[in-house]
Amino acid sequence: MSRRPRRNHTATFKAKVALAAIREARTSIGRYLEFYNSIRPHSSLKALTPDQVYFNRLSEPMAA
Repeated sequence: MSRRPRRNHTATFKAKVALAAIREARTSIGRYLEFYNSIRPHSSLKALTPDQVYFNRLSEPMAA
């Protein structure tokens, strides 16, 4: 009678926790970047957001 190899449930659990932490970090960073670029005015940009400055420049015609 052969025995099945034992599974390391602790390692599996730790991997799942680590994966959840990475997902949570990515979500949090994405939310902060959205806030930083779209909502938060910057004094160096004359109280505009980076998105406002960037997208307004795209809509300006290019000089020939």
